[in-house]
Amino acid sequence: MYEKQKVLEIKSDGVLLGYIVVDSFRNGLSFGGCRILNDLRQEEVQELAQTMTKKLFIHGLPIGGSKGGVIANAGGLDIEDILYRFGQSARGILDNSIVIGKDLGATNDRIALIYKGLGSRQLTPVQKKFPNSDLPEFLNGLNGYLPNMTALGVMYATLAALGREDLKGVRVAIQGAGAVGRGAFFRFLESGATVVGMSDIENCVINGSGLKREGVEKGVQNGKIDVECFEGSDIESSQYLLSTDCDVLVLAAGSNTVDGQVAKNIKANYIVEGSNFGLKLDARDQLFERSVVVVPDIIASSSSAAMVCSQMGSGNQLDGEKLWKDIREGIFKSTQACLEISKHDKVSIRNALNQIYLPRIASEFDFQWGAETQL
Repeated sequence: MYEKQKVLEIKSDGVLLGYIVVDSFRNGLSFGGCRILNDLRQEEVQELAQTMTKKLFIHGLPIGGSKGGVIANAGGLDIEDILYRFGQSARGILDNSIVIGKDLGATNDRIALIYKGLGSRQLTPVQKKFPNSDLPEFLNGLNGYLPNMTALGVMYATLAALGREDLKGVRVAIQGAGAVGRGAFFRFLESGATVVGMSDIENCVINGSGLKREGVEKGVQNGKIDVECFEGSDIESSQYLLSTDCDVLVLAAGSNTVDGQVAKNIKANYIVEGSNFGLKLDARDQLFERSVVVVPDIIASSSSAAMVCSQMGSGNQLDGEKLWKDIREGIFKSTQACLEISKHDKVSIRNALNQIYLPRIASEFDFQWGAETQL
């Protein structure tokens, strides 16, 4: 499945610190997030790297797809040292043709520690390709970089699936209180939706009239919900959120958090995967049998990668406003095309995407798989 990838083990003094997996190159560059997990598996990083290439296909494959992973407890006392040594050990890789960014457990500050250990700027590989460009030091300085970018794409995917221009009257529940989940709350609120519930790893808050902006601003921080900030809301265990009454369920927590048994209790008619692999395979099958529309992560969580990769592939020369219009169009086009294929061929939207839509558009691009010659 991953035989074309290049898997790089990052070691320090013989100790395995993590991986960088290159799935594809285009224009001499490759990009992906870098997650930090104590139980990180190589296969997980490989699957995520492949998914990154697929996400970028949807937006014209401006550069190739990769993924990084650090084996560490993101909240551990030694995390700073581990990240610094990871960067030191990745010299010749991250300062050549690969750029890594935020992911699960990896904040901007933690990514900065990796590059401090590397002794190089995050965008050094791009600077080498565009030596005369005025590039920022980090991704968040690129033209068009916005708050809650992944969440904005999740909202676009929801609009596309529902065939609407706004979400007025739509009831939404959000699994996850991290960067994507919290960001999704504000993006959905902007589009007129009523967010009736939100969860973290322990609790969920439910309010049929809608959660208030001020409650989320104050009470949702660093992936945790302070239930005392939600007076008048019902407080339940986190799993309760998945069975709450809503139109759209947004998955914005960890990977493989919903199995087939849990999926049986989902009441939403639409599920949008803001996290990578939010649904397990048996859940996907169960929901397809019930005709629940599931917009997969490859589409729904592609927007931030599309934004930074488009600017990296252009040397930061694109107009930010136009770029976001193109990203919206890419998400709408792929969502609606896969919905049509799904209905016509009687397959899930994810299978329509992987088996028909992506192979069709992949033929349009000149790219190469993760070849050692690029490193």
